[in-house]
Amino acid sequence: MKNIFKKLILLCLILGSNYVFSQNNLVTISVNVLPPYTPYISDYLENPSKVIITLYLQSATISEMDIYLHGSLTGESGIHVYTDPDYKPGIPISLQNNMPYTLSADDMAGMYSMSNVIFDGISPQEVMTNGALPEDYYQICIRAFNFDTDEPVSAETPSGCSAPFLITNLEPPMFTSPFCPDEIQAEIPQNVYINWTIPMGANPSMISYFFRMIEIPDNSGIDPVDALNDNNYASVYEEELNTNSLLLTSDKVQLVPGNIYAFFVQAISLDQLYYFNNDGVSEACWFKYNGDSEIIGDTIDTNFDISDFIDQFELIPSTKVSGRLFYKVPESGATPTSYTPPDQQTTTENQQIPAENQGFGYSEINTTAIGYTGNANYNQIGFVNTDDLSLVQGITGAPPFGRGTLHKSTESME
Repeated sequence: MKNIFKKLILLCLILGSNYVFSQNNLVTISVNVLPPYTPYISDYLENPSKVIITLYLQSATISEMDIYLHGSLTGESGIHVYTDPDYKPGIPISLQNNMPYTLSADDMAGMYSMSNVIFDGISPQEVMTNGALPEDYYQICIRAFNFDTDEPVSAETPSGCSAPFLITNLEPPMFTSPFCPDEIQAEIPQNVYINWTIPMGANPSMISYFFRMIEIPDNSGIDPVDALNDNNYASVYEEELNTNSLLLTSDKVQLVPGNIYAFFVQAISLDQLYYFNNDGVSEACWFKYNGDSEIIGDTIDTNFDISDFIDQFELIPSTKVSGRLFYKVPESGATPTSYTPPDQQTTTENQQIPAENQGFGYSEINTTAIGYTGNANYNQIGFVNTDDLSLVQGITGAPPFGRGTLHKSTESME
């Protein structure tokens, strides 16, 4: 009799455990985390397009069930972010038998709300400050509970968990040209090519760059890295660009031979898709711009010895031009009229500009001789010195500055 009683008790325990097991497996949960695996915790706790969670009720006796969910995000290094065990939403999720249900953003909001989440291994302040998780392997798990009885209706971990995924920060760009440090020979035209790597694992179309360069005077003795971090060194060139290279031409920045140029580039994630170590800032790079001090950008300093260049030019023969010059500076209020100069014959006398033609300007050069040496029979072009009144006939007082007459002169025009 006692043996029969023990067997009945054992049978009840087995049946009861099977009932509990079957209740715990009414809902099947699948969790898929889609790459790229960003470090932003909000992507995993609030974004249903990043973490796809599907629920499936399968029962021979239950046609529908109201449930609520708890979730967790766990890292191998000890970070554990999970729903408060006492949390229960005001509105349940209704599942239909044999019909999959995919969570929406609203379904996930309460489960991972900051007020309903417990942080272990990382503080809420750290999450709120930069929103980024440390580099590590992580896993997301979800469990369902009966809304009426609070009993679990899905299995414990590892059931209801995603595959482990690795969150790793991207490294900043590295300069490939020029070598760091380097010496670059000045050239005309100025063309200094700067190139850097695209961060490994990033989509190039989802990254922009910020380039900054400073100038360090020759023999200043300051370390280029320190100079880049010193606010006293203002940028000589900055640019925002979408490619991983640029060409420093003279229209962008005039590089001075002898000086040192230090620079960095910062990778910037568009739409916060990626997280970079060191905020995406590369290591400093610099080069010394070598060359003659006469070379500045695309110009040549005029302070040089012409004898160094004389052999590079073809000189024309020494030439003089002789002729007659008429000129006059217009006076205020004068009305221009026509005027026919004196006859075109060569003269040895001073020719006075008629008084009736004063007040307007005209000029004529009547070339009468061109030769290597001056010809005594021809007049050379000359100018009237306004202090030399002897050259002015028929005009009272000194003429205004610039007024002159046609005259014979032995001075050549410069």
